[in-house]
Amino acid sequence: MKRLFFVLILVAIFAGGCIQNDFTDIQENECTIRFSFGGEITSSEEPITKVFSSNDLLFLQIKRGNSNFACGVFDKLEDVRLLLKQGGDLYSVTACLIKNGKARLSGVFNSSLNAMNAGHSSAGTFRLTGAANSEWMYINSFWYNSVGRYLYYTSSNEGQTTTGSRTGLYFGNLSKGEIGGTSYPECTDLFYGEAGDFTASSANDVWNIDLKRVTFQLKYELSGVTDGNVDVTIKNSTRTFFSNNITTSSFESNTKCYAFSKTRDAWLYSNDYSEQFTVSVVWNRGIGITQNLGSTTIQIKRNCLNTIKIRLGSDDSNAGVSLSTEPESTIGTEGVTIPVQ
Repeated sequence: MKRLFFVLILVAIFAGGCIQNDFTDIQENECTIRFSFGGEITSSEEPITKVFSSNDLLFLQIKRGNSNFACGVFDKLEDVRLLLKQGGDLYSVTACLIKNGKARLSGVFNSSLNAMNAGHSSAGTFRLTGAANSEWMYINSFWYNSVGRYLYYTSSNEGQTTTGSRTGLYFGNLSKGEIGGTSYPECTDLFYGEAGDFTASSANDVWNIDLKRVTFQLKYELSGVTDGNVDVTIKNSTRTFFSNNITTSSFESNTKCYAFSKTRDAWLYSNDYSEQFTVSVVWNRGIGITQNLGSTTIQIKRNCLNTIKIRLGSDDSNAGVSLSTEPESTIGTEGVTIPVQ
């Protein structure tokens, strides 16, 4: 009877995942496996243990077959351990790592609790579907969907185990990469990866996941303004990234980093992934006329600093818009010129 009571308590802990996983009573057909993260987030000089900081957040969604199996948020890679049944079942994982994630999700992350408000809508994609607004999700532990019990927590209650239907707990669509529900969110950096067809055989198993950077950096430079002011707009069909009125003869914007909203596509087609953006330039001349340089479509590259160069001047042949990307050794440079009308 004592062992039965202990197992029931352990099951409740696994289901909620609200405290550190306790693997002291693993059954004969179960094992804990570890993860190894590679790809663009690391290099031979800087392994992920150095790249990953305590301010970053790693989101993991585990499926068994087509069903959600477990999910968790981590800021310590050494705590990423997953309890699986040995043999037979096939598992898959989706991973999303947000650099400086605690600050980026400050509206839903509580540093004193080291937990996320699991059901808070402002977390956008990075919220736990099926969780109530009053539920807190402790990090560095998996929530398992296989048991109809979970740990319930509020700021006024240190936590209690309760029954309920929480078999549908899973993160919002990680492949959209939306922070705070924003399309193309501005971010420090964001990485994404998937791995499938994993079968656990022993506690020595390591699940390898290659992460790709699914962000781009963007800036623009304006030169040749001899009089008046210039309106510059850079956007796509979803979001406006720059919209400025420039009154100086030259201008260089700050460099910003954004995540692609089609995160999975950027990961899947990472070798040459790009998206179309539109650049519009209107020169309000000091001589009382407006010159509309029109709009042009350019391809913004993944994993690159995309610098848009806008050249103006009284000589129409020198005016235009071009794009350069870095690193040029792998991506190359392309440009298109818009003549002054």
